[in-house]
Formats: sequence, structure tokens, C-alpha cells
Amino acid sequence: MVISKKTEPHNALKTLLAVQELRQKEHFLGLILDQIHQSLNLDEILETTVESVRLFLESDRVVIYRFLEDGRGIIEKESVTAGCSPMLGKIIDDPCFLNANIIERYKQGCINLIDNVDTSDVNKCHAELLRKFQVKASMVLPILINQETEKQGTDKTTWGLIIAHQCTHNRQWPVLDTNLLERLATQTAIAIQKAELFHSVEQRNQKLEKIAYIDSLTEVSNRRYFQEKLDQEWKRLKRDDGSMSVIMLDVDYFKHYNDTYGHQQGDKCLQQVAQAISAGVKRPGDFVARYGGEEFVVILPNTPIEGALKVAENIRREIEALEIPHTTSAVSNWVTSSLGVASSNCSAESNPEMLLQAADMALYNAKKAGRNRVQTSKSADVVAVNLQVKSAATLSTAQVFEYAKSSRNLVAKLSCSQWLNPDKFLGSTNWKRASMNIGMLQIKIVNINQNTLHNLTQYLANKYSKFVIENLNVSGMFRCTI
Repeated sequence: MVISKKTEPHNALKTLLAVQELRQKEHFLGLILDQIHQSLNLDEILETTVESVRLFLESDRVVIYRFLEDGRGIIEKESVTAGCSPMLGKIIDDPCFLNANIIERYKQGCINLIDNVDTSDVNKCHAELLRKFQVKASMVLPILINQETEKQGTDKTTWGLIIAHQCTHNRQWPVLDTNLLERLATQTAIAIQKAELFHSVEQRNQKLEKIAYIDSLTEVSNRRYFQEKLDQEWKRLKRDDGSMSVIMLDVDYFKHYNDTYGHQQGDKCLQQVAQAISAGVKRPGDFVARYGGEEFVVILPNTPIEGALKVAENIRREIEALEIPHTTSAVSNWVTSSLGVASSNCSAESNPEMLLQAADMALYNAKKAGRNRVQTSKSADVVAVNLQVKSAATLSTAQVFEYAKSSRNLVAKLSCSQWLNPDKFLGSTNWKRASMNIGMLQIKIVNINQNTLHNLTQYLANKYSKFVIENLNVSGMFRCTI
């Protein structure tokens, strides 16, 4: 065979152009694979795949078809040109997959090319499905995932398909394109497997976090997470010169409820109460937690005392509206709650523990006032009283108060003679050698009336049966209602 000199340059040019096209497509494929492997987000991986393949092939539509457990499939992702009907989200039920054992062929790595739906050797049912979506030519590549099995070790499963459609005209699919896209399908499968593994690890971590921070019974935050959240919010609000309100809640006569209806019903009651509290708290930044037993707590960032009172009353009504029968309650035929509310500026002069103690004091007052109500303390300036008493063994209450009178840390006009009953306040006339925090008195005016003082002494006597004096540091906080 004689080849003319004119055809030699022509063939050489065609070869050069083919090599250049191959290099360009190889480079483009490399860019696609880099982008796919940079992500561990399955949605991003699939989105990149369909957009890139459609651009690579200059086709009308590219979809990711994911197999479902029942043999059907869903169009998981799609990139489509204008004028070509979309398929995204559609459930595809192609009987040919099962009847012709096509899924098994895809599992073996088979690539399905259709140049012309009307003339190609295509099953009738499949051809009708393609025409329904305006398809005139198609290319289908399997996405095969390696899975570990107990009997056979590693086995391939068909996760889904990459499908390219030509909707406007028939088309031949070059071998070069199919070879390159076969590599893309393999790498996409690896990226999908990595993303699913990452997602699985994330889910396990979230479950572990839920175990660590969520109360298993009520499914609101537990006390541990509450303490973390309280400290975080306090620091944030302190930087912003903000304020915080806290609500402490206790289910009324819950011990009687448990004794009457049993602990299983008691658990159910607490679950319903937790839901009611969450329903009564509206803002995304507000925070509900189980503080312990039948006690709950709510953090309300940047909420003044007036707003916190409204929230607390709303919660009280939500709980009462549950109409959970409570025949042994002394205040109602239904389960009710008592709530204490306190508010504070987040400043260097205060701290979150002081705020909690103030809310606890208000809760105590709500119970004492008859339960099934909201009680608060008026905001006030903090007065710190530090008593450093050195004692070898015991010390009488009279001696303690004599020392307190001479303490330079006491505010003017606030003298020990105002205490109605020193023994009731301190709990005992004899003191063991030790140290203890009692509380930081928070008052709005320096003169406390006797009724208010009597309430405070009663509270302290009930909360602390004995106080030890060798190093008595008054460092808590009690809001006294004036």
C-alpha cells in the first residue's frame, strides 16, 4: 500500500490534536478528582461530580442515581441544561434492572452505552422509561463500593450509577471519554466511601456527646452541661457588659407523687414537665437543664428581671396545663411547680454562682409562700462580709457577733444587733474547728427590716444545720426582699 506524501502531514496533525485533546481531558479530570477528594461532605462530592461530568461531556443532563434497598433508585443529584426536563428527587422503578439482571452486570463493572434509543438493542421497558425523560442517547457507569463481609472478606456492591443523557440528539460516546469517566467513577466511589465513614464517625461522636451532656430521662441538658453553658454565657455577657437571669424550678410535692404513683410514673411526669419548660422558653439563646431530681434551671441571657418573670409564669402555666393528676399535693389536684427568679449584671463584682444562689433563695421563698407560684428578689448591691475568727476549739454565738461588730468590712448601719436570733441564724452555740462558706448578703439598702431578716435567718437555719467558725467566710449571695 502506497501512502501519498500529502496524507502523512494530515495524519500527523490528527495524531497531534488527539494527543493534545487527551492531555487536556487528563488535566481536567485531575482537577475534578482533586476537588472531589478535598471534601468529606457527601452532598458536595456528588454535586461536584454531576457538574464536572456534564461540563466534561458537554451533555444535556448528568445525574447520580442511588440504589434503594427495595431495588428501586432515587435521583440523588442532577446537573441539567435548560429545556431538558429535570429528574432530581424522582424515585425510578425500572423493572428491567431486576428482570435482565442488569444490577449484577453493573456490579461486574459493565458500562452501558446507548447511541440511539430508537435503534439500539434496548429492552422495551427501559426504552420507554428513557423516552419519558426525553433521552435520545445515554452513558451509564456504575459506582462500586468495597464492603467487608464476614464470609467473603471484601466484596463490591453497586452503590449507584453516574448517568449522562443527551436529550436533543443522538450521540456516539468516544472510547476516550468512557475510559476517563470510568476512572472518575472509581475515584468518586472512594470519595463516597470516605464521606460515609466520616459521617458515621461524626454520628457516633454526637451520640457520645449526647450521652455526656443530655439528661437521659428528660432529654434536656444535664447539670454538667448546664454548668459549662452558664460559665460560657457569663464570660460572653461580661465582655459585652450584658446581664443574665436564671430561673430555678422545683416540682411541688414530688416525693409524695412518687410515693403515690410509683417511680415509673414519676419519670414520665418529669419528662412531661421538661417538655413544658422547653415549650415555655421561646428564644434560641435560652437554655433549659435538669439540675437534679425534680429540679430544673433555665438560663436567660440579656433578659431583665421583668422579662424573666414573664417567662417563669409562662412555664408555671404550661406545667399546670398538663393536668397531671396529683391527689396528694397540698396545693392542687394537678402537678404544679414553684419557681425562683434572679437577675444580675455580668460584672466583676458578681459571679454565676452568686446568681444561682439568689435564684435558689427565691425558690425557697416561693415554697414558703405556698408553692405553685413565682418568686423573685429585688436587685441590690453586693455587700461582702468576711469574718476571720481564730479559735482553738469552740466559740459562742455572742463572741462571733461581737467580732462581727468590730469588723471593718461591715457596711455602716448594718450591725449585729439587728439579727433577731443569733442562735437560729448560726444553728448552734458550740463550734467545731473547721471552715465554711455561708453566703454573701446582698441588700439594696443598709437597714434591713425585721421581717425580712427573720426570713433570711430561717432560710439559713434550714439550709445549714451547723456553721463552723474557725475560718468563717461569708461569700455566697442571698437576695433579701425589702
